[in-house]
Amino acid sequence: SQFEEGGCSVCGEGKKVGNGLGIFAYPEQPEVPCSLLESAGVNGLIPLEQCSQLPPLVTVCECVPFIIYSAAPSNVPDSLATSSLSNTSGATDNISMKRLSIFNFIMIVLAFLGFQS
Repeated sequence: SQFEEGGCSVCGEGKKVGNGLGIFAYPEQPEVPCSLLESAGVNGLIPLEQCSQLPPLVTVCECVPFIIYSAAPSNVPDSLATSSLSNTSGATDNISMKRLSIFNFIMIVLAFLGFQS
């Protein structure tokens, strides 16, 4: 797998950051390089529920499809072919609170990694 246990792509299922030098900014939060945000997701430092909320917010990271190259034909792993995270409830259940929770967690991750803004 391309992710550590509990890891995710901040760009969404089957995608990766295309512009690691991009600076992700969110009101009242520290600016974060896209490469660091991606690393935190891949290494499981962002909870899956929160990670699933990030794709529409990280446009500066220029997300691109994640392509697996191999010498021999192979099937696409189930984890890339289907999304295990879906919001079928049709809920807009307090998106502002979810976003606040995401970015509070990111601040904790950044402090843990010793990142200075």
